[in-house]
Order: sequence, then structure tokens, then C-alpha cells
Amino acid sequence: MSYKINRSKNLGIRVERGTGRIVDFEERPAPVSAPYGSDQSSRRAQKEFRERDDQILREWSEATRTAGLSRGKVYDELSSLRPAHSAQAWESRSRREHQVANSSLSTSQSFDAPFPNLDKIDPLYVPPPGVGPDNLPAALTYSDLRVDIQKSLLNLLALEGEDELIGLITQEWFLAALQEYKQHTTTDLMTVDRENDPLESLRGRSEHAFKISLALDAVQNHGSRFCGEHIDKAAWSLDDHEIRFIVRVAVDAGMSDCVWQDVGPLSEHPRRWETLCYRTFWLLSWVRFIHQVSTAQGRDAERLDSRKKHWLQVIQNARRRGAYREHKTPWYALAAETETAQMAGKEDVPNDSTVLPVPPLIPGPLTTLKSVAIKPDDDESLDAMPDGLDSIDTETGPSPLELLTPPHYTMPASKNKNEEKCASWLLQHTRDVFLNEIDYLLQSYGVTREHRGTCVLIPSDLKRTAPQEILPQLSSMSLPFNDEDDRRLTSSIDGHEVLAARGIAWFYSSWPRRGIDLDQFNSIKEKGPYVDMQGSHLCSQAFCILPGHIEWESRLKNMSRNKCQNFAKNLRSYGSQIPKHCIHHDPPCLMQHAALTAYEAFCIQMSLFCVANDLEVPELPRPTDHSFPTFETRLPLSMPCCETALQADPEALVAASNNSATTAEKLLFTCALSCSSRRWIQITSYWAHLISDHATNAEDKVIEEIQCSARRYKEFAESRHYDNSIRKTATWTKIEQALAGNFTIEVVKSWRLEKSTVYSGRQGHRA
Repeated sequence: MSYKINRSKNLGIRVERGTGRIVDFEERPAPVSAPYGSDQSSRRAQKEFRERDDQILREWSEATRTAGLSRGKVYDELSSLRPAHSAQAWESRSRREHQVANSSLSTSQSFDAPFPNLDKIDPLYVPPPGVGPDNLPAALTYSDLRVDIQKSLLNLLALEGEDELIGLITQEWFLAALQEYKQHTTTDLMTVDRENDPLESLRGRSEHAFKISLALDAVQNHGSRFCGEHIDKAAWSLDDHEIRFIVRVAVDAGMSDCVWQDVGPLSEHPRRWETLCYRTFWLLSWVRFIHQVSTAQGRDAERLDSRKKHWLQVIQNARRRGAYREHKTPWYALAAETETAQMAGKEDVPNDSTVLPVPPLIPGPLTTLKSVAIKPDDDESLDAMPDGLDSIDTETGPSPLELLTPPHYTMPASKNKNEEKCASWLLQHTRDVFLNEIDYLLQSYGVTREHRGTCVLIPSDLKRTAPQEILPQLSSMSLPFNDEDDRRLTSSIDGHEVLAARGIAWFYSSWPRRGIDLDQFNSIKEKGPYVDMQGSHLCSQAFCILPGHIEWESRLKNMSRNKCQNFAKNLRSYGSQIPKHCIHHDPPCLMQHAALTAYEAFCIQMSLFCVANDLEVPELPRPTDHSFPTFETRLPLSMPCCETALQADPEALVAASNNSATTAEKLLFTCALSCSSRRWIQITSYWAHLISDHATNAEDKVIEEIQCSARRYKEFAESRHYDNSIRKTATWTKIEQALAGNFTIEVVKSWRLEKSTVYSGRQGHRA
């Protein structure tokens, strides 16, 4: 039963003194000493709370909880019962007595739920046999997961502790599946305020039991739609990408001995694949949850955000090793196991398992946007677990999340005061040097700063590589090109390292800058009432360094542009016409640029380079994992557009021979032990790369490469007639040691390069 307190002159209800019951105001008016609607400001000074007051507060809290009352309004009624304390005092006392349960009593907190609508039970749901009834709660609700999400997740995944969860999410096969999911899905995992997302009605989401059943059917029958190394993902929906993730992780986990050892071979566990698919689905739901940016306020929300950042950092650190790029899912082993089970007359799924019919998810390729059926997001249909866990105490609840205290480091103060406050970023000379470097990079790819039609994408590992050297690798599909943050171009001035896009927005959007602008520029390094400003890409291409595509704006506005990018990619996947600009932002987002993948934008960039230098534009092959109907490599575009925005102005094109951007003024080192196109300027940094990234290679090959680079460095220095001052440096000492006859790998380790020159995280703001 639910009650609502209404205040009026003639009718209302109130809480009866002493009993805490809801009574009619006309039948039992309030005491004369505390009239209804009395002025709070006329009360006497507040007294201390006594045991009787705390007992009344607890009884009132229990009564209002069972009656479903609005707590914010009832505090006034409680203050009329006990006029010694005001409504604000009662509310403050209640917060102090119940810090976890009543962190915000006046407003309801909108927490990000890790598994939407768990308290809705699906009658068709069958729990997996691998997770017994002793490990599942009777009614898993939002409150249980909010209090201790990690504990609930470990129960669902049948893991013993946090170490096993870390071991699971740092596996190469999990990172490979997550990278594939993030690359090819049209929905960004980083979402803010999803309730206002205009794409929620166009996603056509399905019930979760339906997605799990499709994944289970694909694994058991080795379906060609979701199983295999190279599959066609044209016009895939978000559900298809989630099913692909479930299938791939379940197969890798089933063939691995590192996790979920309780699920044995198929001969011993007939429902093995069903158990793995269910656990993988819970894992995917948790991964999507930790990527969501929470909009809630309060202590619990801050604690939840800190745990999200912790797990995201664990995944990011594992991805930086890069070993997951070489992983291949053993689909052949899955096919062999399926054939063996069929020959033995066994089935992976019992006859009573239910497979839901396939609903139409994706409209036809010629369907316009107006004809797409608008349906609410079916995330509302996720089921609750039927049988449950006795170990969760319903009275006290699970223990709160344990916060990890970040380590503190003592940073020595710089002798140069300009370096401490980044004052050089306000100088005109610094601006000229920075923009000249950007001009050199743009002209090396055949365009000038005034170019607007297409993007110019330059990852950090291709900064020193000439475009002529990239073309052969692009044609042979040997150039890896993915949207990883650690490959974005950076720039460092006076010890303040920022992304190149942030520096371009700082120098190009408005000049000269004021002191308050510099405080906002350093807001990530200092504490204060500063707005977090970022370099926002209008084209939604993270690697783009074109000044006309970058704006200096707030972080919230920058993140809101992700919705326009997702909307543009959805229009393209449906075959609808893509507009030139969006209507939600000023300046507007470039929708047609945002609809392209990073690889397509880079191919178009290389085609303009060929046109500017009178070279033949090569025919680039279509990637096997391309998820859109058309593959764009040159202008004009073949995808449907309302008005073409991607075009090249002949006056903005320049031949690469007219500039010195591709001329190597310094000695550059290329790794002969890997196929990367990265160049190193400092020889010590190159040696550190050989020691850290090629530790598994044979020592004689590493030593040979170090000696070869040392020989080149010495010849280069002697050809330039360097003076004797260079021979007194520590680098020259290492050169002489490397060219000595008794040079070994132990000498290299004594240089301690891994501590002085290896990249250990970006310093400064990540715009």
C-alpha cells in the first residue's frame, strides 16, 4: 500500500505522535504546541538528540519504509511531533545513523545498474548447472549489486576471489574479443545519460535469454554466422556483436585451462557450453557496466566510480602489452569436439532446453530513418535468478566495497618556474613552433592547414614515417590501424605533455590566451574551480590533427558528441542517407566524417596524398571484418549522403616535395625484429624497446641489432664532424661499450634502460 502526503488548508494527513501511524489531519489535528505548517524559524535553539529521539527515528524510518512514503516531506511531519528538532536536524541525524542505506534521502539516486532490471523474472529462464543454488541469491536486486557488485559478480562467474577475476580479464583471448567488440560495434561503451540517448529507440535490442540461446546454438552447431576467424559483419546489429563476443569468449574459455576449471570436458558435463555462455554473458554485462559514466551524486556513487576506474585501469594495462593482437580463437578445436560429440551420440544441450524464435532485428538496407520502428530498449527484460544464496544477509547486506588507496609519490619541484606553471604555453613563440610542426606533418600528407574536406590521421608510431613507406604496407594489409588511446599523437612543452589535439585546440581556436584559460588548461594537474576543457574532434576521428576539425570546449560537450557519431554509424549501417552536419551542437558535428572508420579515413587520406604528388592511387582490399555495406577508400564516396561533405579543394593540396617534413634531419632507427613502422630518434629509447619488447627473442639477435645501431650512430656522428663534447656524454660511453669485443647482454642490463627511457604512462592531460 502506498500513501502520499498532501498539504492543503482543509485536507491532509500526518504522522501520529508516538505511534508513527498515518492519520487523517481533520480527524486528529496536530498538537497545539506544534501547529500544522508552523514557522520553522520561530523555534527555539536545537537540543541534543537523546536515546528516545533515536528510537522514534528508527521506528519512523521503519514505518515510512513499509508504507512507501516520500522521505523528504515526512521530515516536516516528524519535526511537528518533536518540535525540539527541526526537519533539517532529523534528516541529518538519519543520514548519520544510516550512512550507507540513507546516503541521499531527499532525492532518489540514479545508479548505473550493471545488469538492467534484474528484479524482473523470466519464466523461461533456466539457471546454468555449473552455478549451483548455493551460489545464487533468491532475488538478486539492484540494491544487492549496488552495495557489493564485486561480490555478486564473483558468485555469478563462480570465481573464488578478485585475483581470479583479474586473471580472467587479462587473458589474451578475452582482450582480443573485447577489442573486436569495441572496434566493430556502433555503440560506444563510454556512455553518459543513456536515458536521453536518441539511438535507444533504433537499436532493436532483444531479450537476453534470446541472445544467450543464439550464442549457445552457434557454439553447439558451429554456425558460420558467429563462428570463424573471418566472417561477414555487414549490417550487424548491437545484439549480433554481443552474441559474437559471447561465442568467442566461451570457446576460448572452454579450450583454456586457466579459468573455470569446474566445467570439465563435454563427456563429463553435457551442459558445458550452456554454462560457459551464461557466465560469459554476465561478464559482458559487467564490462559494459564499468564502461558507463555514472551521473549519480553522493558517497556511494563516488565509491562506485573509483571501483570502475580501477577495473578499467586493469584492462588498459593488460591491453598495452599488445600480445592479444596475435591471438587466434581455436575454432578448429570447437569443430573437432562437436563432431566427436555427435559421433558418440551425445548432445551438448538437453532436449528440454528452450531456443527462442528469431525476431526481426534489423530493417532492410533501403529502409529510411522514418520507417524504422521505434521500440524501447529491451534491456528491461533481463531476468532475475530464481533460487538463491543463503550467505547474503538480508538484514545487514553485503559488506561495502573496499577502496584501494592510490600510491603517493613525492615529485621534486622544478628549478624553472615557467615549467611548473606551463607559462610557455602563453607565448607567441611557442605557438609558432607548435603550429609549424603541425604544418610540416600536414604538408607531408599533401594538404595545408586550410584543408577541411577530409581528415588527416597520424598515430604516434607513424609520426616519423614518410607516406611513401606507408603505401606498400597499406596495400598489403600489413599495417595495423585501430583506435587505441596510447597511439594518439602527443606533444610536450616545458614538461607538460598533452595530446596533439588538445594543443591544436589551445593554440588555434582562440589567441591570445588569458591567465584563467591557462588555469583551465592545467585543470587536470591542479585543484580548483576550473572547467575541464578538452580538444574536441568535430569529425569524431581520434587520430585527426587537422585544426579545422578540432574545437576547444568542455569535457561534457566533447563526450556528448559520441551520440552523433553513433547515430551517423547507425544510419550508414541501415543504408540511410547521412546528413552533412548534426543539429545538436554548435559548431556542428561532421556526420559523414564520423560515419567512416579510422581505416577508411586513413585510406582516403593516402589517396589525396597520391593525387597531390601525381601518383597512382592504389586499389586497397576490403578488410574481412568491415561491418558496413560500402568500403570507402577514395573520393567521391559511394555511401548514401544527403550532401557530400568530403571533398578536396585543389588549392589546399600541396606536393610533398615542396616541404621538408619527410626529410630525416636526424638519424632514425627502425626495429628489424618487428614489422612495426615506428621510428626512434634517440638511440637509448630504441635500445630500451629492444630490451623490453623483445625479451623473448634470442639474445644474439638483440645484441647484433644493438651493435648495428651503435655503429650507425658512430658513423653518423663522425660524418657530421661533431666536436669532442659528444664523446663525454653517457650515450657515447654506451656506444663504445656496445662496439667492444666483450659486449654481452649483461652490459645492456647494467645500463638500466628500462627505468630511464621506457614509456611508463603519459604525463599530463589526456584530452
